[in-house]
Amino acid sequence: MSLSKKTLLIAMPILVCVAGLYLIKNKTVSNSPETMVLFDFEDGFNDANVIAQDADFEWIRTDSISYLKVYSGYTIKEPGVVLKSAKTTPWDLTGKYAIKADVTNLDNEAIQVEMFVGNDPDGLKRWYCSDYVDLKPGQTRTITVPLAWSDWIHSPQLDAKGMRGVPGQLKTDIPKIQEITLNTRYSYKRNVFAIDNIRAEGILEVRDTIGFLPFVDEFGMYEHNNWPGKIHTVEELRLAISNFEVS
Repeated sequence: MSLSKKTLLIAMPILVCVAGLYLIKNKTVSNSPETMVLFDFEDGFNDANVIAQDADFEWIRTDSISYLKVYSGYTIKEPGVVLKSAKTTPWDLTGKYAIKADVTNLDNEAIQVEMFVGNDPDGLKRWYCSDYVDLKPGQTRTITVPLAWSDWIHSPQLDAKGMRGVPGQLKTDIPKIQEITLNTRYSYKRNVFAIDNIRAEGILEVRDTIGFLPFVDEFGMYEHNNWPGKIHTVEELRLAISNFEVS
């Protein structure tokens, strides 16, 4: 027996929601030497640490699953929620490489969900500490925002004049990261998405600054690594130019 168009339109959001919840349920994280759970929406979650901006939210909690369900609007630039650390137990993200969050589209249309880590007053640095994912209906993906420009950092940090992004450099003032924003992008109507497993993952290797500068060689390439096609000599440069001209 075939289903009517009206029946399908009614059933679609339910099917999307069920599919999304299945994906959330089957992806859990826990604290370990390399992972620090910030929000998993299990026992101990306090919704007073969530601020809605052009949005509503629900803490969904059952015997088998828990997550934050967000109903985002479309009247401001970042409709969604801001999740803050507890005042009594601020986050210490020193030495962590990246912040991750699992998000699921519970709507029946494709959406984009964006994450900002911290709230640096320098707008460009705040943008550096963000990323987003495209989500089809029912799809779950992980947003990852590295806290440094490489998976290792210099100690002490170099003061690279006139450069925003340098290998070994942190993107922002890490101890000041005490909030995470998750919102939809370019929305024209209300959307529904789920958030779970917000965590810090990975340990940054610490390196000395001795011998790092200059880190750009005479050919304008990164000094401290090799890759296919990297120019090492004038002869290689001439050959590359010749091959380019022939192609």
